[in-house]
Amino acid sequence: MSFRQIRILCFSALLLFNPIDKNFRAQDVVKENNLKAVMIYNFTKFMRWPQEDSISTFKIFVMKGSNIVQPLRNIAEKRDFRGKKIVVQEIENLNNIKDCGVLVLSDNSSNMLKTILSKAVESNILIVGSQEGLAEEGATVNFVKRDDTIRFEINVSTLKKTNIETNTQLLNLAVKLYN
Repeated sequence: MSFRQIRILCFSALLLFNPIDKNFRAQDVVKENNLKAVMIYNFTKFMRWPQEDSISTFKIFVMKGSNIVQPLRNIAEKRDFRGKKIVVQEIENLNNIKDCGVLVLSDNSSNMLKTILSKAVESNILIVGSQEGLAEEGATVNFVKRDDTIRFEINVSTLKKTNIETNTQLLNLAVKLYN
């Protein structure tokens, strides 16, 4: 997929989830969560997990308290991961996360990042956060707002430790890379 195609995908996602409405604040939160969900789904297209050939479903776990669960479930109903069903599950603790491909942190779970990192490395899990500084601390991908736009940072060191291969086009789209 070319850089132009990636930009078109992101722009399409913005248009798709950008209804014009005067209920500004509540609608902005919904749009932001929808956009992040689309971006997470699109990240999976540019990444390869070591265990993906041996799994029957691709699991995305979301820590309780995140508002991204439903937008991810909406995508999972319509899309797949390389021909495999996507399952989105909300979890309260880190038990049994070894079977997931993506773990989305909630704001109140980011304080467990060190514990999550050790489990992610041994189980090849992509960790996605949405708080300033999380990529620098070790989250694989972190959403940040720059000039009222949702962007993302990538921790290349964590990617290497989790053995998740990433297309360089995705790395080039990141607003910041951490090593």
